Amino acid sequence: MIPDNMHKIVFIAGLTALLCTISAGQDTVSASAPLHAKDSLAARNAIDTTTLPDSLLPALDTARKTALPGATQRAPAGVPAPKPRTDDSAGMATDSFNVFSTTIGSVGIGLSLGSLPVLKNWKNGLPEKLEDLGLAKNLIAPAGDTVALRFTVKQNPDVYNMTFPLTLSLSRLSENHRMGVAVSGAMLSKKFIAAIEIDSNRSVTLEQSMGYYTVLAEFNYGTRIPQVYFSVDNVDRTDAFAGIAVSPYIGLRKSSHISSSRSNDAALEAIKDSITSNKNSFNAAGVAIAWRLGMATLRRVSKTGGIETSLSYQGLWCTRFKTSQGTFTFGSLDPDVPKPREAVSYFSNRFDITIALIRRLF
Repeated sequence: MIPDNMHKIVFIAGLTALLCTISAGQDTVSASAPLHAKDSLAARNAIDTTTLPDSLLPALDTARKTALPGATQRAPAGVPAPKPRTDDSAGMATDSFNVFSTTIGSVGIGLSLGSLPVLKNWKNGLPEKLEDLGLAKNLIAPAGDTVALRFTVKQNPDVYNMTFPLTLSLSRLSENHRMGVAVSGAMLSKKFIAAIEIDSNRSVTLEQSMGYYTVLAEFNYGTRIPQVYFSVDNVDRTDAFAGIAVSPYIGLRKSSHISSSRSNDAALEAIKDSITSNKNSFNAAGVAIAWRLGMATLRRVSKTGGIETSLSYQGLWCTRFKTSQGTFTFGSLDPDVPKPREAVSYFSNRFDITIALIRRLF
């Protein structure tokens, strides 16, 4: 028969031995390489499920899935799940039209700057002195008095040949190509004002204006430039294109207006009569062929619309100008040209920048 206090001594000794064993195991783990967060998480989840009741196993699986990194967590009942974040560009591509397979119409306005030799010829033919108008420096008035005349230029035409063409176009876009037709129109007007003065209160004013008008019908074909070769921020596609155009109407119109500061002045009336006999107004029309090389970028801004911007070079050959009297010659523009009877024909170089509003049609 073992005494009761002996049972206590044996229990205490066994408990001490167990604590020493646990402590030694912890020291061994500490002395080894530190666990990573993933390994630590796996160690915490490495629970021996054989010792657990079957009723606790589903709860344990749910806890493990919730604790794993990247695990999908379900929102509590009655609380809407948060919407996943989407990139703005991806949203635009989803909500807008497909720029690689669509038909678009557009209306745009451009800035065209370049040479117009026919206007230069007109400017060279403008009067610069009294003799160009058939007047002498001294005028003998009908009353027999001799008066001195003075020629003064009030306004010279500017040197820039700038137009703002309006364009309507229809284009078909595919994955790698585009083709389209366009109709455009532009006009330009320049003015010259000069005065023939006797004194500050007695003068005759000469006004000349020159108008240039053009209408073009164009066909163009383009190839999409891959982004690996050329890329523009916030642009959905970029195309290089070439076009050919014809113009059924290139208009040239010159008009003159003469006025005097006094209505009943014999000397001023004599000046007006002399100027009128030397003025030559005209209205001529010709045809042209043109070609264009350029680049266009397209950006969508809504489900059906966008903005297209293009930069291009245009060459025009204008010829076959006619008036009501027959063939239009260079002498009508500038009487002092070497060949005044030569028919008007010229080549023009221009650079165009166009901004258009586009709309998906189908």
